[in-house]
Amino acid sequence: MKLEHQGMRARIAKCTYLTSGEATLKQLLTACITFGAIALAFGMVVYPFRGPTILLFAAITGIIGVSYSGAPLRLSYRGLGEIVIGIMFGPMLMTGVYYAACGVFDGAVFFVSAPVGLLVTNIVYSHAIMDYEPDKLVGKMTFAILLKNKRTMLYCLLILLVLTFSILITGVASGYLSPWYLFSMLTIPMAVSHYRLMVEFVRNPSRSFTPRFWMGPMGNWPRIQAMGIDWFMIRWLLARNLLSFFCIILMIVSLCIS
Repeated sequence: MKLEHQGMRARIAKCTYLTSGEATLKQLLTACITFGAIALAFGMVVYPFRGPTILLFAAITGIIGVSYSGAPLRLSYRGLGEIVIGIMFGPMLMTGVYYAACGVFDGAVFFVSAPVGLLVTNIVYSHAIMDYEPDKLVGKMTFAILLKNKRTMLYCLLILLVLTFSILITGVASGYLSPWYLFSMLTIPMAVSHYRLMVEFVRNPSRSFTPRFWMGPMGNWPRIQAMGIDWFMIRWLLARNLLSFFCIILMIVSLCIS
């Protein structure tokens, strides 16, 4: 039971390539600079076709990305890391790619990208709730720790999931999106199940559950159970599958109506 409350942090090591000595901080910095330079090179190919706007967009994205853990904002150290991740991998990513490909900004992209960003946030925020105790123990600041109260954490999780579908419905109602996008509502049962599992985690974290076929792929479940991490993985994988199926439906609809 004690290990149940210690979350995933007590079971796995983070950045083992650094802690084991296989890589140094200097090597890690070199890798980051290298991949950043490659990304910049690809971006410069787009620049002649899209002009300074794409550079401004890339600069804003870069500042937000660096500010996740870098000075002076260090947002992840202030409990805002989950929100930054949602913004980066939702609206910023999808709007930027759309502009790079089409050369215009379209309001419809917001009504698609915002829900995706919220579901990305759902993954990392749910993780933070489950790792609340060990994160608090080591002094890590997450949005869950910022909220402090577990009932408030669950309220915020519910708001996050409700907003996901509400924004997309608003996009359809306002005429920005085709009604066909409402097929994404087929993932609501997954969202409801995920929320119920998170509520049960707060009440009784040691209770085990058996995955259902409609929850999506869960990997080698017997092996996961044998490792004693099924309580965590069923919730994390369901959050991942919710995002994946939501995006797959959006892509299929977009291809069919284009």
